[in-house]
Amino acid sequence: LGERRLSNPWVPLGTARTGEASDVLPGAAFAQGWPLRLLGNDFGAIPGEATPACQTLDVSGLRDYPTIEIPFVGAHQLENAALAMATLDIVNATGFSVPVDAVVMGFPRAQWPGRLQRIEGKPALLLDGAHNPAGMQTLATYLATEKLKPVVVFGALADKDWMQMVEILAPHARNAIVTRGPSSRALPPMEAARPLSIPGIFPRA
Repeated sequence: LGERRLSNPWVPLGTARTGEASDVLPGAAFAQGWPLRLLGNDFGAIPGEATPACQTLDVSGLRDYPTIEIPFVGAHQLENAALAMATLDIVNATGFSVPVDAVVMGFPRAQWPGRLQRIEGKPALLLDGAHNPAGMQTLATYLATEKLKPVVVFGALADKDWMQMVEILAPHARNAIVTRGPSSRALPPMEAARPLSIPGIFPRA
């Protein structure tokens, strides 16, 4: 970003920067002449009430939004929602109308299957397609916050960083079933079953 200048010098940017990106983005945006809005600095996410299926959110530093209901769980989804709202505010400021009412009505209708998706039943299921260490850490944080220690069904592709994913997940699992998906790149179940080292693991071919 720092060395390349785009033909359009005014590209508004909203970010919930983390890690190394938090050191790079402000300088790169300044060099490009991009207006930059930072989560936690220029706008904020304020958690509200939460259930196993949804949560509410208030924001600061944006337009005058009422409390927003989002049909996702996990603290990371509060940041995602606030960032989406900041982006919509940026779009609205460019002249493309995005009414506050449309945002308020749109969020409860959003769908994201397979991302901390709870399916009620006996037992209840929690589906999450964490496919890298960062995604697995997000899942582990949610399990720890909610004090959940489930039986885990785990499968991964052999070319993913599955060992680190297993190391993150194992302390939060009561037991595990290790399986494989219908892919030639699928990790053999026994490869993941050994490092999980949870008593009573049942690998499936």
